[in-house]
Amino acid sequence: MVYSNKNLKKINNMKKIVSNASLVILKPDILGDEELVICLKKELNKRALKITECGSLLLDIDLVKGLYGWKKVDYPKEIEEYLCQQRLPVWLVEGPGAVEKTLLIKKELRTKHCTGLLHTLIHSSDSKEDFEREWEFIYSKMKTNNQIEVIVFIKSESGCKYLILKRNSKKGDFWQPITGNVEFGESFEDATRRELMEETGITKVKRSFDLEYTFSFHDDNRTQTERVFCVEVLEGTTINLSSEHTAYKWVSKDEALSTLIYPGNKKAFEMLGKKVSEEQEIVRVFENELMNIPQISDYIEHSSILGISYSFEKVIDYMVYIEDDMFKFEFCHLYDKNFLIDKHLEGMDVFVRFKSMKWLENDLVKRPVIGLWILEHSVLLNSHGNILSGITKNARIKFDNTLIPRLKQKYLELRAERHNLRFLVQDKGNISNELLVKATFVKLVWELLLLSNGYFFPFRAVLSSFGKDRIHNGDKIDKLCSSFLSVSGKEVIDLSQILIEEVIDSMHERNKFPREFLEKWWLNLD
Repeated sequence: MVYSNKNLKKINNMKKIVSNASLVILKPDILGDEELVICLKKELNKRALKITECGSLLLDIDLVKGLYGWKKVDYPKEIEEYLCQQRLPVWLVEGPGAVEKTLLIKKELRTKHCTGLLHTLIHSSDSKEDFEREWEFIYSKMKTNNQIEVIVFIKSESGCKYLILKRNSKKGDFWQPITGNVEFGESFEDATRRELMEETGITKVKRSFDLEYTFSFHDDNRTQTERVFCVEVLEGTTINLSSEHTAYKWVSKDEALSTLIYPGNKKAFEMLGKKVSEEQEIVRVFENELMNIPQISDYIEHSSILGISYSFEKVIDYMVYIEDDMFKFEFCHLYDKNFLIDKHLEGMDVFVRFKSMKWLENDLVKRPVIGLWILEHSVLLNSHGNILSGITKNARIKFDNTLIPRLKQKYLELRAERHNLRFLVQDKGNISNELLVKATFVKLVWELLLLSNGYFFPFRAVLSSFGKDRIHNGDKIDKLCSSFLSVSGKEVIDLSQILIEEVIDSMHERNKFPREFLEKWWLNLD
């Protein structure tokens, strides 16, 4: 896989001027009043204006001049003390009459809450022309609150080696993987490719994947969320460092863990190390124990074969997908459509199932989310043409096209289960029904949080353990769910409301669901 320079250029589509939009910058005095920020959001929403929280901006006097189009700054010392001491959140406000409506809200806020000549709460564009100039000026100067981490690794017969880089003295003089800010208008995947090339010069990779691990940390006066991606490269790959780093080295997982200083980075290396070990075990068992079994060796040229490990159960599942006609007219004739190989190895149970490509296609229609999760977490051991990749691609497109209605339906199911809980809490004698509803409620919470954050979800047995490593505040959600399952009475309703609020925040922020729908869900019931 080769990343071209064209694909690595900064995304400019969001830089283009947006019609019917205004710029809002939150100033320090409103940032100190959370209720006032909530009030501002409500006023904007009330006027049918959409808010996109773009990132943050650290101003200095020159940037203040550029932002406002001033030739000189009156009261430079006072303005520097007021505006230039912390990052200021930047919002893009869109909708009919955005400039005029935002100006009116700004005027009302200042009339009621302004505390001084310079303490003016928010900045908003005075005209469409001002918005166009301001947007063009600050676009490249904003920072989002999203970060990416890229772990580069090499697999060889001697083991797995991981790349770590040493930051220069101005940036802390410590070792770390590749990290960087996700620029506004840029996806996590695009940021991964850009940072990989900028910090190491690598453009050719063997494979790249999302580790599905996200963690948060506080730095630069803001809470940032870091998502981890992994890139496997070939032995002998050349590393060309940028000025941000002074040295690099390839290390074992244990050396990486003893060298890195941040817990989030360490956990990511542990997770990747576990994934690589599981993949190697899947390959080893297949090559040493299964390859020469007739039902596999006779059909390997006409099959795509996947392996997935469920380490918590000490199980490896292999799926052999055979060409449709060969499966129907030959394999099923010699064996059976439900034929299964069941091997018990030392400390591990191994199952091999045989199905047709058409079966896989139908399975992805019946249970697309779990089916895609299985495919995404499997090791491809043998590929027959492009049939498997074609089926997977089509299923992914269908899933992407139906994500919003799928989220909506699951959210309505969640609210319906909450409604059921109210009745069951009053019916204190029906403990078994209450437990069933509570378990379904928790399942829906995890599924909604994973889907709204861009992840497929697995089957119920691994849902919470999978979710807590991938969702922002995942550990907190897991503890809330555990408490919810163990309490009774009014506490059940109180904790269910807290969990629903977590889902609402995620669906609103990640998928742009309007809060009016999420809070007045009953209006959407058929």
